[in-house]
Amino acid sequence: MMMAAVNAIYTFASMPNAMVIVCPSSTHANTGMEANDVTIRERLWCRVEHLAYCCSRGTSTMFLHRGEALEPLPEAWMPSVCCVYESMSTCCRLKHKTSPACDRETVVLPLLALYYDVYSRKELGTSDDRDFYAWNLIKQHRERMFPRTFIYQTEFGDEDRPLFVDMLERVEALVKEDKIRLTVSRD
Repeated sequence: MMMAAVNAIYTFASMPNAMVIVCPSSTHANTGMEANDVTIRERLWCRVEHLAYCCSRGTSTMFLHRGEALEPLPEAWMPSVCCVYESMSTCCRLKHKTSPACDRETVVLPLLALYYDVYSRKELGTSDDRDFYAWNLIKQHRERMFPRTFIYQTEFGDEDRPLFVDMLERVEALVKEDKIRLTVSRD
């Protein structure tokens, strides 16, 4: 059930008309660590949600609430969160003691769907301003947003594991094949 929800995160993110990132200064109930508009940007799942919404709906309907008032999303927000794999996750913080599963591997499929969606709209000529912004974000940070491998950490040591490897190139080839098929079928 959880994997179905994770794999559908990009779809869920495209449904609301707005995203409000609620991040007042507080203390995390479980860890006792500070939580605010800076620390929320360090969390893997928060980054995934922000990026998914941005790529499906744009940033014009993204807002921040730091505890006082609703404000437009700061311009520097998305560049600061788009590199999902440069964030923190509970499983990695705990060095995978409670489960061998790693959130960094879990989010590969939703992020691949996000890439496919933005890339295909660009290639098929159906993109708009939100896609232009998302594609430029991807172009600027591609290797960091979709790393080929990552370091899986345990209390016994680190291990290099595959992530996107050549998946982006494969997605691009599929989209280009679709574009050719569409062009041929129109003729």
